[in-house]
Amino acid sequence: MFFFDALVRRFFSIFVFIKCT
Repeated sequence: MFFFDALVRRFFSIFVFIKCT
């Protein structure tokens, strides 16, 4: 599930970026 973990990390990173903006 390495691919899934990377996808979740990327999505979470983008979510935090949008929320901080």
